[in-house]
Amino acid sequence: MLDLLSDRWDGTSGMYLGKDWSSANFLFDLYEFEGKKDIIFFMKVYENLVINERAEKAEQKRKAAERKAKS
Repeated sequence: MLDLLSDRWDGTSGMYLGKDWSSANFLFDLYEFEGKKDIIFFMKVYENLVINERAEKAEQKRKAAERKAKS
């Protein structure tokens, strides 16, 4: 279900902002999911893990570029 939601990116910095949740209700109705609150809870937990991982990778790349520029 989470893969069906589109990703949001910051256009200026290229940072990952998370999923676009505007179509979530449509998808829940389409696939006739029950327990939407539980599903959304776990989707948000996973989304936060992905956001944090991508932010860490971006920070590592930034630091590596900074070290390279100094040398």
